[in-house]
Amino acid sequence: MIQWIIICYVLTYSSLMLVAGKLGDRYGRRRIFKIGLTVSCVGLAACSMAPNFELLLPARVAQGLGTALAIACGPALATSLYPESERPRIIGYYAAMFAAAGAVGPVVGGVLTDAFGWQGVFWFRIPLAGLVLALSWLLPQDKPQTSNGKPFDILGALLLVIALISLAATLSLVRRGEGTAALVIALIGIAAAAGFIRTERRAPDPVLRLDAFRSPRFALLNALNIVVSSASLSLIHI
Repeated sequence: MIQWIIICYVLTYSSLMLVAGKLGDRYGRRRIFKIGLTVSCVGLAACSMAPNFELLLPARVAQGLGTALAIACGPALATSLYPESERPRIIGYYAAMFAAAGAVGPVVGGVLTDAFGWQGVFWFRIPLAGLVLALSWLLPQDKPQTSNGKPFDILGALLLVIALISLAATLSLVRRGEGTAALVIALIGIAAAAGFIRTERRAPDPVLRLDAFRSPRFALLNALNIVVSSASLSLIHI
């Protein structure tokens, strides 16, 4: 049961990343970034004060929402501070920073848990997120992309979230040996994925432009990213 503390967070931010990025394009990346940091602070505070397991899970969902909003806009904000010729190098530094944090984070988390209990893992990050939020006002104001009156792709966003959640639920049910329930959820996920592809092909301003996958490099990079992410998630025994 304890695995759901991780799943609620990871599944929330991973399923909302594309949607959050689209919101940044339409309404301003700096604005969405700051909203994400604010939601993260609230979510972290709620996690650290949760009196029981049942209240900790929705707090983790809130934290995941804030993470999605912040991370989705982070790379674009970072590269906007530098000329185009230097942006590949900055993206490399940005990725290296996340890799280093992924390696150091569990060690620091273990130290904090031993010293202050599991709550320390959450409240320790509140001042860090607050500091970044304060410094975010120094970022240049970016100009949102013009939508030309095109509505936000709400249906595509909803179908994408349903498809990803169904995938995680299917894996969890298979692991528990609940084959019938897993099959039903899998069919729901497949239907949602098919609906998402159809919606994105017709939407005036889609969440994900499918024509980008016509590029072999882009398609291969995303396929490799899926493999790496799947291997990482397998460690939490979904």
